[in-house]
Amino acid sequence: MDRLRTLASERMDVLAACGIYPDGYDAKSFQDLKRAEETVRPDMLFCGAPHLLIPHAPADVGCGWQDTAIASTYFELLCAAHGLGAILMSFCLDVLKRMPDVWSLLHIPDDHCVSMAIGFGYPMIPYARGVQREDAVRSEVLSFPAVS
Repeated sequence: MDRLRTLASERMDVLAACGIYPDGYDAKSFQDLKRAEETVRPDMLFCGAPHLLIPHAPADVGCGWQDTAIASTYFELLCAAHGLGAILMSFCLDVLKRMPDVWSLLHIPDDHCVSMAIGFGYPMIPYARGVQREDAVRSEVLSFPAVS
């Protein structure tokens, strides 16, 4: 992951120097991103995730875009169930698509759909997700008067 992070980050800077930016970015917004890397998070591309999962599916079979989005969501739930943190990302995909040689290292066929990438690992800052249960599960029985 560190090799991919370094390679993509360096290549992103080289492309920016040539005036090639990720979709939705221009020179000013790219410089804002680089400043954020200095003050907020050193890795804005992969959000510091130690691992990366990129679900993909053939574009001509079934519903590739929806299937990969569903797989990503299930994986995020699986991570949460096992105490792992997960972050769903699309910016890194926009950047990697501008680098065909780097993208080819991922061995994702050109005719496959990719809806998002998931960075995951043990979180530096754990936080509550969903409903937090106390020691025991409580249940209450509600009864309603009969309607005549």
